[in-house]
Parts: sequence; structure tokens; C-alpha cells
Amino acid sequence: MMTEYNAPYSKAPIWAKKSPKRLAKFLTQDETDDSIKVRNIYTWITNNIKYDVKGIKKLSKESISVKETLKRRKGICHQYSDLFDELCKHANIQSYTISGYSKGLSYQWGTTFYESDHSWNAVKVNGKWKLVDATWGAGFVVQNRRVFRKLMYEWFRIPYLQDKYHFTKRPTPYYFDIAPRDLVINHLPIDPNWQMLQYPVPLEVFEKDAKSIEEYLTRPDSTQHIDYLAGLKKYEYKGEENQLAISAESGHAFNPKNHRVLSVANLHKAQNRLDRTPENDLELIAINKELIPIYNQSIKDARTHQKVIKTEIAGSRSKMAKQMSERMVKPTRQINKWVEQNLTYAAKKLARQKKTAISYQRLIDKQAQKNFGPLTPLRYSDHDTKPWMIDEHEITLTAIQVEIDAYDKGINLVKETLSTSAIKKKKIMNEIMKTELEIDEWIPYVSNTYIRIYRLPLIDTMLQKVYKPMEYQMSLIKQLKNFHLEERELWNTLKQLEIDKINTLKKQNSTIRDLCTDSEKKKCLKTQFLNNQIAIRDVISGRHEMTEIKLIRLKTEIEFYEQYAFGLSTRIRQTAPQVVLADAYKEFQLEKLESRKNLSRSIIDNIILTCKYNISSLKAANKEAAARIRTSKLADSGK
Repeated sequence: MMTEYNAPYSKAPIWAKKSPKRLAKFLTQDETDDSIKVRNIYTWITNNIKYDVKGIKKLSKESISVKETLKRRKGICHQYSDLFDELCKHANIQSYTISGYSKGLSYQWGTTFYESDHSWNAVKVNGKWKLVDATWGAGFVVQNRRVFRKLMYEWFRIPYLQDKYHFTKRPTPYYFDIAPRDLVINHLPIDPNWQMLQYPVPLEVFEKDAKSIEEYLTRPDSTQHIDYLAGLKKYEYKGEENQLAISAESGHAFNPKNHRVLSVANLHKAQNRLDRTPENDLELIAINKELIPIYNQSIKDARTHQKVIKTEIAGSRSKMAKQMSERMVKPTRQINKWVEQNLTYAAKKLARQKKTAISYQRLIDKQAQKNFGPLTPLRYSDHDTKPWMIDEHEITLTAIQVEIDAYDKGINLVKETLSTSAIKKKKIMNEIMKTELEIDEWIPYVSNTYIRIYRLPLIDTMLQKVYKPMEYQMSLIKQLKNFHLEERELWNTLKQLEIDKINTLKKQNSTIRDLCTDSEKKKCLKTQFLNNQIAIRDVISGRHEMTEIKLIRLKTEIEFYEQYAFGLSTRIRQTAPQVVLADAYKEFQLEKLESRKNLSRSIIDNIILTCKYNISSLKAANKEAAARIRTSKLADSGK
């Protein structure tokens, strides 16, 4: 893509490849516009310089010059930015190397930025500053494919982590003249002026996710307003020493944890002043006495930064472990916990439903075998009619009939409610199985994503694809349990209403018998008596029909729970290796954190050793100069 964008300058002739001056001349000699010159330089660097993955570990051991970078054709971010800066200066274009914090290869969740880990460039073209990152524009770092280890995982479920990296060259113009609002998502300069924003993003916002940064850019804090153009003028037409001092002062004010910038600035300040040639021994002693406090201050800042490293790494370890637990280990184990709970519930439900079905079957058999016998014969009155008793019996019969009608309405209402509840339960069970299919669809993707476990945002997304449906499924299970409880109460209510209706019908028949005994033959309600007996039989038959309906529902639920339990047990087997992988990844991140700590410490140790060596050299030089002065004085006095 970048080659097509600026093809003529993606390569350079042999005579220009090893000299920054000749290379800059080749890339800019036919152009008059500074923006085109800068674009040509960016194009050549991104097409010809590879990122040195192994060079990260050698950062504290060797300093590579621009010529060496051209010779090796590879480097890390500092070599990219130094090369870009050098070529721009040879083309008489004002450029500056920006140090800052980045969310790149070494970035982890919950990282606290206490020292700069990346560098890019700002270049002034036609009176305006533009931001350029040739390192990220050249390509990206990916992990090596390890086919054998992958096959071992697929065959035997042996988890592994891809811990080896390589650089993939993919030049892109995206990081050339990139908008400050876009770059600040993953690049934060130590000096907020180089954000080139009226409301610079604070460090605590940058340490969060990209969404928080975008929200801050939409609704910035008005108290953070700065005039960045005035701040950038401090860097123009200043020497390297002054620029570094300004950057260190602003960087430490912006991030008080970063004492390393102060230490490095003092070290450069002292070493630059060493280049001054003294006229005599007295001036040499004066210069050395001036430099020793600067070196001591550099050592002091370096040791302060060592304490910061120790504190921040310890905090990062605990924070990383917590976030790992929340994002990966905890959800995966929570899924397993839910699976085990649901399996237990499914087994209990199956046992209870089967037991209920057996008890109802026994009830049906018992009631089917029950013989109600012939209807009780009615005896008619052989004596005079007793009107007052007849009236009393009729009033009682009317009241009993009202009670029976109420029972009928209650029974019908409960049956309708049971039918509605059955429909709702069926919908919930269908929704649960639909969610089950959705989870089963994403489980393989989660497994494959864990194989490439370094892709943290993708892992998080995949886990949420399983985690959220599981939460929704659990809420459906709770609703289903509530429906089971309500339905059980309804069945108990229906049973009680039917028993009460039977007792009331029997009570009415008893009253009819008394009426027949105390009245004339024409007053005896033999037809109603027979109807009540039939109604009792109908109630019992209705109970048999409802019991059969319940058994059909129970059979459906048993099949549902058997299918659901099988799905849950399958998921336990599928998700079990992920916990191991998450734990392995946690260990991998801890090792990565430890290597970062060792790298920072080695850099600081190197600074301290350099300062101590220079201090001892200065003191030795002072002694020699003082001895020469004494010898000279003695010689003069002798003369």
C-alpha cells in the first residue's frame, strides 16, 4: 500500500544507502515542497527498515548510531525516530524526536505508565508541526505460528502460549501526518504540549481504555486548557541539551512518577559540558566541581526511579492478577460453576419430577379401581309434612348451591391459569435451548481464540459472547423455577378446590336426604341427588384428566432437563482447558512484567554506573590538576 502510494522513493541506489547525508539528498533533491520531502523520507524508512524484535532486550547494553541503523537495516523505535530526525535535518527540515508512553507490544491491561517506552517524531512543514511515527507505519509484530504445539492442543488439549514474535512488514501512510486526536489514543508524549491539543489528555485517562479517551476528547476538562503552540516554541532553535531539559521538566510535571527523564537529562547535560576544553588546570577543576553535583543529582533521580519501579511493578502485579481474574479466569470459572449448579438442579428436578409422576400414576390406578357403589336409596316421608323443616332445608340447599358454583368458577380459573403457565413455561424452555445453541456456537471460537491468547481484546470479546448468554440463561432458569413453584401451588389449590367441591356435593346430598325424610314425595329432589352423585364422579374423572395432562407436561420437562443436562456436561468438558490456559497466560504476563522490570532496572543501573564512573574520573582529574598546580607553585617559589 505504501509502495503504491509513493513508489519512486521506496528504494534507494547503493551509493545512498549507507550515508544519511547522501540518502537525504537522494530523497529530497528533486522536490521543492517540504511536505513531499518528508513524505519521501517516511516512505523509504517504512519500506526498508525492519523492526528489531530481539533488539528490545539489548536496549540497555548498546547504543546504535544512525549509520549503524542504515547498515543493519533494522532497529527499534528509537532508531527509527533518530534516523527520521537525522534525514530531516540533512534536508534542512526542522524535526524533533518525541518520547512518550504507548500502548504497543509491551502494553498490558492495567499498565501504569511510569517511564517512556516509545519515541516518534514531530516535523515542521510549511510553518506547521506534523506528527509522524515511522515505527508503527512500517508494520507490526505478531507471534510465530507453532504448528506442532497447536496440533498437540487440538489432539490432546495440552495448552500452550505463543511466546515468540516476528516482524511483519506492512508499510502504511496512516502514521504519516496523523491527526493528534487519532494518535493520542495510543501515543502519549511525556510533554503534554506535543499532544498538540488545546485540552491534552491526562495520564490517568490515557491509562484507561480507548473509549475513555474518546469520551474525554468529546467532553474535556476545561481546567486542562493550554496554549500548545506557545509551549512548542520553547523547542525551536534550541540546542539538544536545552530541548532535553525542557522535555524533562515538562515530563516530570506531567507525570511525577517519571524520575528517569530528569536523570537522563542531567546525564546528557553533564556529558555535553565535558566536551568543553579548559584553558588551564584551574578552569578544569572549576568545570569538574560544577559537573560532580549534576552527576550526583542524576544518581539521586535514578535511585528515586528505582524505588518507583519497585512500587509500580508490585502494584501492577496485583492489579494485573485481579484484572486477569475478572476478565478471564473468573468468567470461565463462573461458567463452570453455573454449569455444575445447573447440572445439580437438573438432576434434582429429574428425580423429583419422576417421583411425582410415579405417585400420580399410583393415584390414578387407585382411583380407577375404586368402586363408588350404587346410589344411596332415598326414603320418603310416611308422616305429616313439617313445613318449617322443609323451608330450612331449602335455604340450606340454596346456600350450598352458591358455594358449589363458587368452587366451579375457582376450578375453571385455576385450570385456565395452568394452561397459560404451561404456554409461558414452554416459551422459556424454548428460549433456554435457543440460548444454549448460541453458547455452543461461540464455545469453539473461544477455544480457538485462547490458542492465540495474546489477542487480549479479542479474548475479552469472545468471553463476553459466552458470558452474557450464560447470564441471560441463568435469569431464564430462575424464571422457570419460579413458574415451577407457582404451578405447584396452583396444582395444590386445584386439588383442594376439587376436594372441597366433592365434600360440598356430599353435604348437599345429605341435606336432600333429610329433605326427603321430612317432606312429601313431591318435595324429594331425587334428580338433583343423582346429579350430585354424577358431579362427584365428574370431578374425580376431571382429576384423572388433569393428572394425565400433568404427566404429559412432566414428560416434556424431563426430556428438556435431560437435554439441558447433556449440554451442560458437554460445556464442562469444553471449558475446562480454558481455565488452565488462563492460568498459564497469567504466568506468562507475570514473566513479561518481570522482564520489563529487569529492563528498566538495567537501564537505571547503567545510568548510575556511568555517573559514578564519571564522578570518579572527574575526582581523579581534579587530583592530577591540583598536583600539577602545586608542582607549578613550588617551581615558581624556587625560582
